[in-house]
Amino acid sequence: MMAQTMTQRHFDEAQKHVELGIRHVIRQREIVRQLERDGLAKAAEQARQLLDTFEAALELQNQHLDTVAGEVAADEALRNAARRRPPEA
Repeated sequence: MMAQTMTQRHFDEAQKHVELGIRHVIRQREIVRQLERDGLAKAAEQARQLLDTFEAALELQNQHLDTVAGEVAADEALRNAARRRPPEA
């Protein structure tokens, strides 16, 4: 098995951050709905503001994941090109 590259580890970490961010957004949406159902308007508004923050953070995490995915693809292309190159004389 080939050793995992630093870029791949970076990608895996970014992916975990996105997954955690998604869970935070889902949970915060549940909290907002519950507070609204309970008629707690002020608390619901505060929870909604936190939800906005979580959603903005998730967007940044997704952008970062996309960037790192591009780096992983570039690294893989370089490795593949190096394998196809004939040895120097």
